[in-house]
Amino acid sequence: MKITAFILSIFLCLWISNVSAQNMGIQEVYMSPPNPTDQDIITLYTDLTIPTSGCWKTGQTTTVNPFYIYNKSNYCRGNYQAVCSTIDTVTLQPLEAGNYIYHYVVDLASYLDECEVYYPYDSIGVIFTILNSSAITDNLDNKFKIYLHYSKFENSLDIKIDKYIGEYTIYISSIEGKVLKRIKSKNLEQKVDLDLKSGIYLVTIVGNKIFETKKIFVSN
Repeated sequence: MKITAFILSIFLCLWISNVSAQNMGIQEVYMSPPNPTDQDIITLYTDLTIPTSGCWKTGQTTTVNPFYIYNKSNYCRGNYQAVCSTIDTVTLQPLEAGNYIYHYVVDLASYLDECEVYYPYDSIGVIFTILNSSAITDNLDNKFKIYLHYSKFENSLDIKIDKYIGEYTIYISSIEGKVLKRIKSKNLEQKVDLDLKSGIYLVTIVGNKIFETKKIFVSN
């Protein structure tokens, strides 16, 4: 009896270690069609790996605002820990051409709390473009000009806007669209400390009647 209990305890420890060792959270976000136009119905897919006894999804909230889409999904962990690999989907009606931010959040709740109290588990922000009928639009309002200057020695980015546009938000994201930094400003000139590895990144400026995306190359 003691030997059986000992073997079971070893098995349980190894099983929990295997669960803990896996890469949990949001794995990937992708869409269909991959290059949507303002005529397409769009489906956003979020590939998840989360610790839960069964893929027990208890709720989902999706909010569509101009050029910003927010989605939150709730999952109950159950009364023991296992691994759930699933794909969350959001289907959107045709959107206006331009650049969009998709903000996805997954919250988990414990079965011991009767799955009533949810806590943030993981989140991601990605940027994607909706094409108009003939071409991509990266600048929704060309009355403003934005200049970027990257300093290799300081690993920083200087942003200059030729006209006052009020408060705006700067998003620094990977080339895949994952948001790495977010800064709010009202300045015509704004310095951003990057602290990024070498590679290509996207700089998106979001403000009143302006949404522009530019690419920068970071070398260090």
